[in-house]
Amino acid sequence: MNPSGTHALRVWEWRVWVLLLYAIPLHEGAKNSLWFLMLLLTVARGIAERRGPSLDVGGWGILAWLGAGLWSTAFAIEPDASGKGLWDLARGAGMFIFAAGACDTPSRREATVRHVLLAAAFASALGASHTLRALIHHEWKIERLALQIASVGQYNQSGAWLAMAWAFALAVEFQPRLIHGKALRIAAVSLVGGALVSTTSRSAIAVAFAVTLGMFGIARPRRRFRAALLLLIPCVLSLLTMYKPFRERLTFRGSFHNRVAIWHSAWSAVQERPWTGVGLNNFKNILLATDDSIRFATVDHAHNLYVNSLAQGGWPGLATLLAMLGATGIVAARLRRAPAADARLVFPAALGVWGVVVLNGFSNTSLHHELSMIFFTAMGLASAAAAKTPDGESVRADGSRS
Repeated sequence: MNPSGTHALRVWEWRVWVLLLYAIPLHEGAKNSLWFLMLLLTVARGIAERRGPSLDVGGWGILAWLGAGLWSTAFAIEPDASGKGLWDLARGAGMFIFAAGACDTPSRREATVRHVLLAAAFASALGASHTLRALIHHEWKIERLALQIASVGQYNQSGAWLAMAWAFALAVEFQPRLIHGKALRIAAVSLVGGALVSTTSRSAIAVAFAVTLGMFGIARPRRRFRAALLLLIPCVLSLLTMYKPFRERLTFRGSFHNRVAIWHSAWSAVQERPWTGVGLNNFKNILLATDDSIRFATVDHAHNLYVNSLAQGGWPGLATLLAMLGATGIVAARLRRAPAADARLVFPAALGVWGVVVLNGFSNTSLHHELSMIFFTAMGLASAAAAKTPDGESVRADGSRS
């Protein structure tokens, strides 16, 4: 294809990519349609340029993880359900290829970080409006407070997604030049942070807090922003502990006390099918060892990323998950010392999102649907920022090489 045709493909690939970022938290149908369109454009551009995706250690880790999902699906109790789970893995992993390919310049990587934050802020505003209407409808019963993002759903899942979006918000605050207009930047960051707290998801809030403190020690934010958060966070946590349902969940009278039974039953299933697991999306086929057989006969997932992967994919599933997380984490961590000018922006976003998935994974399945899409977007950005030129040199923002 001639250069003008290739350029046109890249232009449209970028436009669809931006639309996809906004569709992810807002609308399921639009999100899937744009994902497929992005796939077609990426393949067409690869054919036109006569080159395929360049995989780093993170990319190979993702392929191994997908391979384990395929292996588990071949031996699943319900193959159709596992096939849907495999599609979910592929849809998330596809975001890695899309991000690494479409965000091939520092300006596009910076724009992607900005668009993810603005998309999350817009989705947070919509979620807040729905929550406000629900509170008014129930005569301001604060017990109803559990904000949800439109296309993400359940408040714990929305909390995990917003915790990842919060990592992008931190990245923008570390590099405030990214969003022109102080008011817009503060509004976007405040909406995401406020929505995260309003989900009342205790694990997501705690993980976001831990990631924030970690980023303070690594990325060195501006003193004013750091002081504001350090003063605001205790106030927010104090208010949340006054919220009875949240306080009860903090004292483990919520869903946590049921999880031991879930994990024990999952281990029994692993002993029966150690090398294949029960299949993706097949956790519901594991009968729980509990006295309340009517209410707790089955659940959809293990409420733990690692137990869930072990039960559904066997030891290969857990091993490849850990390998994939380790590989992508290495790529993200290396950006701290990368010479590329935009690496200082991508680094806190990628490492923050990675930290949310790893830590929140101990209490929830933090790597599926919209959660995996934002995770692999961040990992694809990290891969693109760490990419080398053919002669092994890193590309700086001004086009020079190190």
